[in-house]
Amino acid sequence: GKIVPKSVEYHSGDSMRARKQEQLSLLRNIFVPLPDRALKAGDTWNVTDVFDAEQLAALAGSAYGIKKPDVRGLYTLESVEESIAKIVLSLEVSGNGKLDELMDTPELDFLLQIAGTFYFSVTEGKIVSGSITTDAVGVTSIRQQTIEFKGSHMSTFAVEKYK
Repeated sequence: GKIVPKSVEYHSGDSMRARKQEQLSLLRNIFVPLPDRALKAGDTWNVTDVFDAEQLAALAGSAYGIKKPDVRGLYTLESVEESIAKIVLSLEVSGNGKLDELMDTPELDFLLQIAGTFYFSVTEGKIVSGSITTDAVGVTSIRQQTIEFKGSHMSTFAVEKYK
């Protein structure tokens, strides 16, 4: 379903705890939205079908310090077998911002490419497991020197309890 506007809030606090909370919010809110229509295997939907620009900025930009992120994403209901739906995500977030760890440096230009696979139990009505891979690249300039960075992070998860 859709995320209600203003339903995602970020609070200041311990930097690591806040970052983990934001990452959990990203997982819970941006990576698994379902459209308000029936789906069949092979159907796709865009991230903009389920989020408006303000929600995308709050969800995709805040964890990475990106200002006015450009978010493009496509979800695909790849298959449904034995009441388990496989949903595949391809998401791209680009923009300009600062990483918390590098606040004394100039702003960076970012490109995050996120690929995910999620398994949704039709009978339970929830995501039961999945994996997400994030590839990040960026560039900045310090004292007339160009600095480029890149990295990758892969996570898998299983939902054991759901509120």
